[in-house]
Amino acid sequence: MNIKELYEGNEFYNAAFEKMQKPRFENEADLPEYITHTCAPEVMEHDLVKDWLAKNYLLCTYFTKDGKILMGQIGGLVLKEPNLQTSLLSIAQSNLDRTFFGFGVVEKLLEDNTPFEKIQGILFKMLGTEFENQNGIFVVNGNYDFANCDFVALAARKNPQDIIITNNYLMLAGAGVTVVSMRQLKPTERYIFNFPTNNEIFEQLKLIPLESVEKRLDVIRALEDKIVPDGFIAGFHTKYVGKEVYVTPIIDSNEAKKHADFLHENKLNPKKSKITKLAQHTSDGKCFFSLNSIFE
Repeated sequence: MNIKELYEGNEFYNAAFEKMQKPRFENEADLPEYITHTCAPEVMEHDLVKDWLAKNYLLCTYFTKDGKILMGQIGGLVLKEPNLQTSLLSIAQSNLDRTFFGFGVVEKLLEDNTPFEKIQGILFKMLGTEFENQNGIFVVNGNYDFANCDFVALAARKNPQDIIITNNYLMLAGAGVTVVSMRQLKPTERYIFNFPTNNEIFEQLKLIPLESVEKRLDVIRALEDKIVPDGFIAGFHTKYVGKEVYVTPIIDSNEAKKHADFLHENKLNPKKSKITKLAQHTSDGKCFFSLNSIFE
């Protein structure tokens, strides 16, 4: 599904309305009904989206000895660059650690033929995190500290609108409740990124252990043109403002150029994203460093 197909029909709006108000529908909290807006796309540079996906394939894909695919979900902070109007998409080291550890735990449990539901319980007890089966792919969620994440990545979803999510934390902040966290964005705002399956990349990576970083890098660099799928929806930027909620698709600059006429004709004027680089930070968020592109 490309950006043109996303806007056509009612699926995008319906998903945004239902998913951004899910806690209210489930009566988990006394929350207001929000007026839903689906907005013109936010555009990130193609090279940034490519590098972000490449780092996910490098660090967050794991293959068991019998060929089962595991994907990890990571998140982090959106940090403002000092004295600039741009931001860094900074991966939390704690999320990576939780994902790596989860891969090892899951592989051992699968080897022992542990039932799926039991693996879910064990992983939640050990790491406080979720274990899912998404379209035949096992997913380890490293985003335990969701209240402290400006962004999260969701793996192996079938359709882009499947990654639209919210939680009580965001909705309560949107309703005016004071919330405390280490987040750098407003407490009512979050990015959700799409980490898709890619069979061509998986076929090459499954022969290389996770710890063989240089060999994995060689594979990913060789498949550079295959990293970003054609028509890719990179994610969504969500924001609660008063009694309204705004859901903005994220696309890369190549997709924006490809569908420029459609966007112009429908008065969907793209907005350039402030996020321009990748980074990584420590668990307390006090120390971070920029990450060079895999393709430099």
